[in-house]
Formats: sequence, C-alpha cells, structure tokens
Amino acid sequence: MLTMYTDMPTETLTIGAKIQLQKTPSDGIFSLTRVYEQFLVVLVALLPIFAILYIYLFQDPFVLFVDHGFHEVAIAIAILQSTFVSYVTWRCYVSSGEPLLRWLTLSFIGFTLVYALHGIFTPLSDHHMALFLLFGPVSRLVMASCLLAGLMTYGKPYHLPAKREKINFWLVWIVGFLVLDILVAWVALSLPGSIQIIRIGVEVSALTLILAGITYIFVRRIASWMMVVYLISLTYFSLSSLAFILAKPWNHLWWLAHLISAGGFTILSYGVIRAFHTTRAFSLVYSQEEILKQLFVAQAAAEEQTQHLKKILDNLFVYVTLLDTDGAIREVNKEPLEQADVMREDVIGQFLYDSTWWTHDKEVREQLVEAIAAARQGQSRRYDVVIKMGDDFVSIDFKISPVTDEQGRIVSLLAIGVDITARKFAEARLRESEEQRRFLEQQKLVQTSLDGFLIVNAHNRRIVEINDAFCEMMGYSREELLTMSLSDFELNETPGEIADHINKIMVVGYDRFETSQRHKQGYLINIEISITYSKKDGGILLVFIRDITMRKRAEQLLTKSRDQLLTFIQQAPISIAIFDREMNYLACSSRWMVEYGQGHVDLIGRNHYEENPGISSTRKFIHQQALAGAILENNEDEWIKADGSKHWLRWAVQPWKDVNETIGGIIIYADDITVQKQMQAEILERRLAQQKENDNLLKQKVADQTAAAIAHELNQPLLAIASYSDTALMQIEAKTPNMEIIHKAIVGSNQQAQRAGKSIRELLDFLRMKRFSTDRFDINQEILDVMDIVKSEHQLQFNPILDFEDGLPLILANRSHVRKVLLNLLRNGIEAMQEVGVPLPAITVSVITRKEDCVAQVTIRDNGPGIEKKNLHRLFDPFFTTKATGIGMGLAISRSLIEENGGQLWVDPQEGQGAIFHLTLPFAI
Repeated sequence: MLTMYTDMPTETLTIGAKIQLQKTPSDGIFSLTRVYEQFLVVLVALLPIFAILYIYLFQDPFVLFVDHGFHEVAIAIAILQSTFVSYVTWRCYVSSGEPLLRWLTLSFIGFTLVYALHGIFTPLSDHHMALFLLFGPVSRLVMASCLLAGLMTYGKPYHLPAKREKINFWLVWIVGFLVLDILVAWVALSLPGSIQIIRIGVEVSALTLILAGITYIFVRRIASWMMVVYLISLTYFSLSSLAFILAKPWNHLWWLAHLISAGGFTILSYGVIRAFHTTRAFSLVYSQEEILKQLFVAQAAAEEQTQHLKKILDNLFVYVTLLDTDGAIREVNKEPLEQADVMREDVIGQFLYDSTWWTHDKEVREQLVEAIAAARQGQSRRYDVVIKMGDDFVSIDFKISPVTDEQGRIVSLLAIGVDITARKFAEARLRESEEQRRFLEQQKLVQTSLDGFLIVNAHNRRIVEINDAFCEMMGYSREELLTMSLSDFELNETPGEIADHINKIMVVGYDRFETSQRHKQGYLINIEISITYSKKDGGILLVFIRDITMRKRAEQLLTKSRDQLLTFIQQAPISIAIFDREMNYLACSSRWMVEYGQGHVDLIGRNHYEENPGISSTRKFIHQQALAGAILENNEDEWIKADGSKHWLRWAVQPWKDVNETIGGIIIYADDITVQKQMQAEILERRLAQQKENDNLLKQKVADQTAAAIAHELNQPLLAIASYSDTALMQIEAKTPNMEIIHKAIVGSNQQAQRAGKSIRELLDFLRMKRFSTDRFDINQEILDVMDIVKSEHQLQFNPILDFEDGLPLILANRSHVRKVLLNLLRNGIEAMQEVGVPLPAITVSVITRKEDCVAQVTIRDNGPGIEKKNLHRLFDPFFTTKATGIGMGLAISRSLIEENGGQLWVDPQEGQGAIFHLTLPFAI
C-alpha cells in the first residue's frame, strides 16, 4: 500500500486497492517537510555561490591555468550537447506547439552558433584576446534573451500545426545568429582596447535579463515542477555571469564560471528530455505528487458523481437496471429490490433473465433473452410485460437499450421498467365504459395515479379532461388546462407537426415517445407520453404522461462521469489498461496504445488474449489471480514481443471494484525498463568476462606449475624404467636369455615405478599444505550468486530448480574455494546437457542440514546423459576426463579443496539419466 499526504479536504480515498491518499496530518510535519523541501531547492540553486566566494576571496586571481587543448575539448563537448538538445527541443515543439519550447529551441540554437566561435578562436587567445573572449558573453546574452522571451509566452495558447512546421522561421533566425557572429567579430577586431569594458557590459546585460526572468517566475507564481527546473537553471546562468564578471581570463574563477554555466545548461536539458519522454510540453510535465493529486481529484469526482447518481436512481419510482453486454446485472436501483423483497448482493452478477422478476413465465423470459440479444446488436426494444414482484405481479412498460461510449461502441445495456399497472387498469376500464367521465369519477384510478392523464379531442386537439397529477406536473390549475390545447406547451413539434403526428396515431391506434414540455413557471420538463386513440365521442386521445426529468438527469450524470474517467485514463502519462472479467478492454492510456496497441487505432471492446494470441499461460494465471482479488507486481519481468524482440517490464496488476465492492475486472500498469536492463547486462557481461579471463590465467598458471613439478619428479624414474625395459627386451630377444638379468630389470622397473608414485603423492601433499583464510557466509546466497554467473556465461537456457532449507547456520570455509567447486560442478552439468542436446535442460540444487555431523549437505543434480558405471571409480583421479577437451584435474582439485575445508565431495553411484554430486561443509559453530 502506497500512502501519500495531500492538502485535499477529504479524509481517505482508495484507488483500486493499491494507492491511498490521506488528509494532511495535523501535527505540523507536512508543513515542516514542505519548508525543508523548499530549502533543498534553494540550496541546490545557490550552491555554486559558495564556490564563487571561496575562489574569489581565498585564491590568487593571477594564478592562471592556460590550456588551449583542454578548453577546445570542453567547448566541443558543450557544442555537441547543445546541438543535440536543440534538436530534441525542436521535436518537442513540433509535437506539442507550446510557445515556450519555440523560444527554448532558439536559445539553444543561438548559443550553439555563437559559442562555437569562442572555442574555434581559442588558439588566438595569446595574441588576440578580444576575438577569443567576446563570443562567450554574447552567447550567454543570446540565451538569456530567448529564455526571458520564452517565459513571457508561458501559458499562452499553443501554436497550430501549420505554424510549427514553417521552416522559413527557423532559417531567418539562423541567418540572424550568423550575422551576429560577424558583427561580434567586427567589434572585437575594431575595438580591441575596449574589449574588457564591452565584455563586462555584455555579461551585466545577460545577468540583468536572467534576473528579470527569475523575478517574472516569482511574480507570476509559476510553481509547476518543470518550471522549478527552469528556475534552478536560470539561477545557475546568473551565477555563471556573475563569476565571469569577477574573473580574469584563464584564472580559476574563470574556469569555475564555465563549469557553473555547463551545470545550468545540463539542468535545463534534463527538463527538455523529461518533456520529450512524456508530454512533449514543458507546462504539462508533472511530478509524481502532482499526478497523484490529479488522480485524487478525478477519482473523488467520479466517486461523488457515482454516489450522487446512485442516490438519484434509488429515489426514482421506476425500475432501473444496468447490465453488461451479456445481460448480467451490474447495478440495480432500490425500487425493484424493495418491492421484490430481495437484497442487492443476491442479484448482482446474475443474468437478468434468471432473476426473480423474470423467471415466473417461460415466454416472458425468452422474450427478454431476445431483447438483450437485439440490444447487444445496437437495437432498442420496448414492450409492455408482466413481471413478478414478491408475491404480486406488476405490469411494466419495459425498455432495454444499448449504452455506447463517445466512439459509438456498446459498453453496457440499460433496462428501465415503469410500473403501468394503474394505467393498464385505467385503459381496461376506459375500454369497457361508454362514459369516460363517469368511469373516472367512479373508479378514481386515474386520479390516484402518479402519472398525468388527459383526454384530448383528436380533431381540434383541445383538452377535454385531466387528472390532478397532470395539473401538478405542469403547474396549471384544472380550469386553465381545460382551455388549452397540446400545442400550448409542446416544445419539440410545431402545430403542423402535432397535427401530422395525431393523424398517424389515428391510423395506427397507439404511440409512445419522449418529448419536452414547458412548466407554467418556465422551466423544461422531460416527459414520456403514451397515447391511445379511441373512436368514441367522435375521436378522442387517451394520453398518459410520466415525468422522466430525474431519469434523464441521472443518465446524463452517468455519461459525464464515465467520460471524465475515460479522459483521465487516456491522458495518463504511464501505460494503463482497464479490463473486464473476460479481459476485454474497457479503457487504456495513450501510452499503452503506442506500446501495446498492435497497430490498432483503438482497443476498446477488443479482447486482450485475441489481440495477443502468444501470451503465456503464466501471464494468464497472473490475470486470474488479480481477478480473484490478489495485487501483484514485478519490477523486472522479461517480455518477448510479437516481432521477437526481448523487452523488460516493471508492472503491477490489481483488481478494480464497483460500488458494491464486487470485482469487475483488473487494472494493469506497465513501464518499459529495457534500456536500464541492457545497461545492467552490459556491466555484468564485462565483469564476468574479466572474471573468466582471471580464472583462465589462474588455471593456466596452476596447470603450468603442476606439469613442471610432475615432469621434474617423474623424469628420472621414467628414464630408469626405460633403461631397465631395454635391457630386459635385449635379453628376451637373445638366443640364450639371462633370466637373472631379466629378473633384475623387472625388479628395477618396479622400484622406479614405486618411486614415481611416491613422488606424485608427496607433490600433492605439498600442494595441500598451503594455508588459506576461512570465512563465515550463507551457503544459500553463495549458490544464488554462482547460479547467476553460470546462467550469464552459457547460451543454454536451462531451468534452475532451487530447494533450500530455511534458517541454515553460516558456513565456515574459504569462500573462494567453495565458489570454484560450485562453478566447476554446475559448468560440468551444463556442458553435459548441451553436448547431448537435452530438450528440457534443468539443474536442481538442494541444501539440507545433517545435524548429527554439524554440516550442510549440498546436492547438485542435472538431467544430462549421466556417468557410465565403468568411469565412477576413476572420476576423481587426476588427469582422468571424459571430455573432448580438458586436462582432467577439475574434480580432483574440487575434492581436494572441499576436504581441505573440512568437508567431503562424492558422486552418487547410480546409472541412468543425470549425474548427482554431493558435498558437505561444516557450520561456523
């Protein structure tokens, strides 16, 4: 859980289940940290002034450091940097059109074209100081002028694309800067004696403009995050000009002024790069705190509107149900729940046609299924139907319609039912009665109905009868309405259109529609009208009117809150996507579209798995965990794109919940960290290459020394054995062999062979006598480090399976010895699997405690070809190997190293697939 403090006036807001913003604490720590934060900004901005004061007060101004070559290299680097930043700034301006970026681009270009001559004329400083010096302060004056002009445009309307792409504008300014170069050279050549006064005047002018810019920022109270960067860079530029005013050419303060100017330039270029990687506009680059505050405001507004809408819906005397595109209930208002005596949680997630209201009649249910299917295709369905409310049956005017987003995609379905039981009774009574007025007076049904009712003469459209509800709805008295016609308060249709409409109703017999009428007090009322034509009394219209103003407002609020939330998500500066439970896109940010959009213009409504058919089962399992309520994240995850390129991601997945705390889908946040990982991999690769080179040199040296020692110790016994053998062979080939001589030759050969063996054993004993240091370390961590090394140095992609015992005591041994043994065993296993082409290579490393011996036992198992039985007893012999290359000393030296550290190393004597090695090491008790 990430918790941040903000000065927003709310107690607590939870976004998903990941970010929580809380009210500013009242203990004063928030204000104190704000002051400290501002102090740090001021300290960073004014840090160079301490160096200026130190050198100015305590250093001899006549001590010079004259190095033309160093100065030329520094200027060349500055010009390359400013050229690059000029291009990036221009790209930002072309993309966004922000006026400030236009002037910022000109400041970088002008600085580059003027300051370059300061570096070019460095060799002339010994005999023409004026030409060398004057271009430096003029370049700073050019930059200060453009920076101040850019500040004056901050907050102004952005330029249109046509204005941004005009090349002539830039060519004119570039020519102007080149003309300025010529003018500066002419002044330097014409007035060399006055160059010091001119230089100081130009520096003071640049300093004045920069201070004006700093003052302008404070006066306008421009406090955005990027303008703080702008302010710090201006402060550095002002201190640089001050240092140049106080300095003498080539002294220490003069060099410091260059360094401060470079620092200000670098800070300003950092702001440009941040803008390029995010919004391409200086004023729209926000800090993390500002983004969270905006998220807070948007989420709070959406939550407030959602709750307000829910209260409105719960107060409506209609039945409102929000469905997903499959017909499952997402939300339902209070009226149908109370009448059916059911709880909200009992029906949320249930298909509407399987709910308690619709299952009493098979035909009613099938009719609803067809209506949902039609709405899913973009068609509305409206009809009268009888549904069950608890133990009663209610007639409703039912309508189901698709709900679309601003692109016209269907995102949900809206089902609305109006209780027309009273109207149905009234219509039935009216059809049975010949005297409408007597029927109304006897039954009182229409008078007691919440709907307005009136009888209209079909020919002259005059009102002949009304009920009290219609009088109250329109604000007129009964007497006033009986003197009016329909055209007196109808707004959407002219009298002629009303006449045509009534003629159609007289032909069809019935109509139902929505319109607007004006209340007596002047405000508009949204109404729903149901008209039935009757031929009695020369032709009358039976009109039922329902006030739907609150419903319309609720629908507008629902649409507005949804649009605001979608706009915030789309403009988020990070990759965000919101999915439903079936992994269909509900919303995504613009950055998500760029990085994962697969070339589509829009992803809304598309299925994530269908658009990414190669997505792994592991990622699908992560999604299912989030749908079950888990919050998952990974700071370094490998991802293979569809084009085969490998990328690294930092991501987080969490569920989102509706107002009923029901999980409706998941939110995925992602950030591409491939560049960072590539840098880390490059560093690791260099380190491993260096280590491998050192190991090879060490092995070669050991092999050379061992071979020399063996050759020295065996040379004389082998020569003697050869001499004895020649003597015995000569005697055997003689006509009369001398058996005594042959016997002596064989005995001598045997003695010399024993002598050679003794020499080898004495040599090994001597090598083991070398003293070494011991360390206390965690064997589990050591195995993890070694595993990282062998994975990075081999192309074989094997599956490491680690089974460590928790809470192991530290090991007492020489860490270098143990690492060499582990590397040798793991490399042998990898090379064996690679040689035979194992389809699913894997290495298992397990660590257990042998308490009776106070040692840790490490077991390393691979699934390679294994070890032949005939080679098991020779495996640890010196110079024995089964590899095509190698001297056969690896396992012999490994066993010696383990034994010298108080442990044992052996192989599991089994045949078949895979080799198993065990080693023990003592605990540091």
